[in-house]
Amino acid sequence: MKTSPPSIRLSIILLLTLGALPAHADVQHKLDFESGLGGWSAIKGTSYFNWARWRGGTHSGHTGPASAHEGSYYLYLEASRNYPSRTAYLQSPEFGADLESISFHYHMYGAHMGTLTLEGFDGSNWITLWVATGESHKSHGAPWTREQITLSGKGVRQIRFKGATTSKTISGQYRGDMAIDYVTVTTGAPSEPSTALWSKTDAGNGIYYAPGNVGIGDNQPKADLSILGNLSKPLTGYVGIPKGSPYVTGVGTRFTKELRVGDSIRLGDEVFVVAGIASDIALTLDATHTVGAFNATAHTDSDLLTVETGAEVKSLVIDKSGNVGIGKAPDAGYQLDVRGAARVDALKLAGKAACEKLQTDASGTVACGKDADSGGDITGVTAGSGLAGGGSSGAVTLNVDTTQIQKRVTGTCPAGQSIRIIDAAGGVTCETDANSGGDITGVTAGAGLSGGGVSGTVALRVDTAQIQKRVSAGCPAGQSIRVIEESGGVTCEADNGISASHTGDFSATGSIKAGSPSSPGGSGDIIAADDLMAEGDLIVKGNVGIGTATPGAKLDIAGDIRIFEQGSLLASDCDEVPETGRIRYLVDANTNIGTFHGCIQSGASKYIWVTLNNTFIRGDNTSGRTYSNGTHARSCHGYISGENYYGATGDGVYWVDPDGAGGSAPFKVYCDMTTDGGGWTIVYAATGRDSEQAMVSDSEVAGNPLAFQHYNLNRGKKVAISSVSSHSILVRNNATWLKWNHALFDNNLLATNKHPHYTVSITASNGAKASGYAGWSNYYNLGGGDYGVVTSVGFDHHASAYYHLNSGCANHYLYRDLCAMAFSAIHSHS
Repeated sequence: MKTSPPSIRLSIILLLTLGALPAHADVQHKLDFESGLGGWSAIKGTSYFNWARWRGGTHSGHTGPASAHEGSYYLYLEASRNYPSRTAYLQSPEFGADLESISFHYHMYGAHMGTLTLEGFDGSNWITLWVATGESHKSHGAPWTREQITLSGKGVRQIRFKGATTSKTISGQYRGDMAIDYVTVTTGAPSEPSTALWSKTDAGNGIYYAPGNVGIGDNQPKADLSILGNLSKPLTGYVGIPKGSPYVTGVGTRFTKELRVGDSIRLGDEVFVVAGIASDIALTLDATHTVGAFNATAHTDSDLLTVETGAEVKSLVIDKSGNVGIGKAPDAGYQLDVRGAARVDALKLAGKAACEKLQTDASGTVACGKDADSGGDITGVTAGSGLAGGGSSGAVTLNVDTTQIQKRVTGTCPAGQSIRIIDAAGGVTCETDANSGGDITGVTAGAGLSGGGVSGTVALRVDTAQIQKRVSAGCPAGQSIRVIEESGGVTCEADNGISASHTGDFSATGSIKAGSPSSPGGSGDIIAADDLMAEGDLIVKGNVGIGTATPGAKLDIAGDIRIFEQGSLLASDCDEVPETGRIRYLVDANTNIGTFHGCIQSGASKYIWVTLNNTFIRGDNTSGRTYSNGTHARSCHGYISGENYYGATGDGVYWVDPDGAGGSAPFKVYCDMTTDGGGWTIVYAATGRDSEQAMVSDSEVAGNPLAFQHYNLNRGKKVAISSVSSHSILVRNNATWLKWNHALFDNNLLATNKHPHYTVSITASNGAKASGYAGWSNYYNLGGGDYGVVTSVGFDHHASAYYHLNSGCANHYLYRDLCAMAFSAIHSHS
């Protein structure tokens, strides 16, 4: 008959005793994810989508909880890149009795939330016990929802949570991170095990019984008690590994704290051994992964055996490496780690035939040692010189022989020598001192001193008649006294720090004055009456004034600043923070136009040269005025409002581009930069002759309106300019004008038989104001028609109600008195 050792037998009895609960007692099983999955299994359904153990907020914004419901850790599904309709399961072990109830907490915040389902296995099929679809929480910090379900009578002994992402196929459906925490399962009392061979009870991770042997996770135990780890402990964070690679990278992982080289690790369905750990987020496997994994949870072995007291104090721990801890979990590197005192009846050190003594090094390691002076047994002690006593057996005593040590010395040594040996009679043997050169026979006073002598106490004194003689000469600026002569004259030499043509560094604690300024500044100022030049850096902590003796800012300049043309804009001159703020001036060799450029910071670590606002107006009435950079204003008013009204400006011909770059081509117009503040784009002008084009005509006339000639733009250009205008003005050649608050035209000008007009506020050059109407008609032909500004509601263009306008001319209705001699122009203003 096979007999188990006492300790193993006790363990088996303990397990069986704990398993034999009263038949009426319910059992409660808690799963809080603080130390792992507690025997539950995370099973991916599609792709690499799986449950992950996590703490804090999830990776994605606007979804997931802010923290766990209980403790620090919870389980969640990461929806990013895992849609549509990806599934994953969290499956319980098979419990020993029917489930009575289950409670759990869940969090489903996110606009793209999928479906969370609780299913139970009734022995033949998985049945739905509870389901929730879509967003049920409105923020990260929303409280978790507790759900409790009664399962009594359903015959369920195993359950699983099924998570599925949204079925929508459009991109960006990442806000669907669902989470669960703090699961409590209540079962009835477990049934008594039969005397037959036990079967697995925990989804492949349970207890097995073979005749005489017990296996935990081992269905064919070969020992009295056999424990096989199941790689069920999830690691913190997420991992990824490419197909065909042994290199694993992590996000939020703690490899150096949760793994050791040689540990087993499961990634997906493949198991490896850790070959190297580079950091908390990088490790190397012993082989390549055949399919790869992304955003997955890695698993490793938990401790093989843990025994705790009722107060949850660890009494015995065997970790996954076989290390044993008594009273504590074993620290890394120790096969046996004991908290408290240890007693050993017999201690044998491997590979040691004999050991004279045990010794410990600085780290506490115990090893065999040997006494430094050990050479055998001591057979006797003899008193040497100056000692008395001794012996060859028993306790031996040695005493100082005071008759030898305390004998008075009777001899002495002469000056320049010291005692070398004291003999037994008190006499001495002397030797010459190392620094002795003989007796001093006399002291003579040198230059600047007086006194001296050849015997007794000798004194030397400073000869003040020599040392304190008044200096009768000085040295020029930039030189210092090198020698003072007996007569008071001096020999000078140039200062090392500063000279008339100084090229090195110099420093000063007071003022440094160059030239002969009439009013030197305060302490620490540098004052130059002429130029001040430095080939290296010139560093000033205070204010710098150029052309002023009272600078009020860090740099205060009274006069012009000139920046010379500097050739090019090098990227190396604008690629770090200290270089930002530089200004450089360049002249274009083709156009001979100079531009300023500045170095700015354009991002976290990005720096670029930008062109400063150097634009001005250039051109003449022949070429047409425009911006110097080749761009155009939308209207004449744009050249003023853009604050670039300098260069070749004033009344004349300009280029305008009403719809901006990339639209219709720009065209030339006449601009009135004088009347009522300027900025008016001229679209029409007439002298009053009946042969001239009507206001709404589409025929262009190229006369100069500023020289009182007939002028007309086509309807397309009129509409384009009106689209960027808010005011219009009628100007006579005698400088009187009418202005109203509306654009001249709209797109109706391009249609046949239209008669639009608008309510406007009219202002005259003499300050008079009135309400009225402005508009045109083209009833009779597309190319003709009238334009008018009136104060009455009626809009008959031949009526006499025109405000300051003439109705007596046959074809033109915008003039007073002698039509043929009058001049008027219609302007548009943005």
